[in-house]
Amino acid sequence: MHDVVEDHAAQHGHARLSTFGVGAAIEEAQWRAVLRQLVALGYLATEGEYGTLGLTASSREVLRGGVTMLLREAAAAPARQERVSRRHTGYRRARCRSREYIDGVRISD
Repeated sequence: MHDVVEDHAAQHGHARLSTFGVGAAIEEAQWRAVLRQLVALGYLATEGEYGTLGLTASSREVLRGGVTMLLREAAAAPARQERVSRRHTGYRRARCRSREYIDGVRISD
């Protein structure tokens, strides 16, 4: 994926921009969290048939540095094994409750 981005950037001259590559050390999940927050704050909006992100009128002040922004840092996702075990624990709990309910109900023929 990274190679595709670099090819696209070179083809369209993006690599010549002074801001190109800024934020390269930030993980994709963290960038997604930033984008979600900017959309929620109204500085970015989806537009068009493909839902691309675009700047809103209020984003101009942010770009000029007139707005101080504090964004929440995304928490690391729990390891896969931990997520799976939590999901199964909830399932077992729900299954036990439904079993108790079923055992308490007498079904007559």
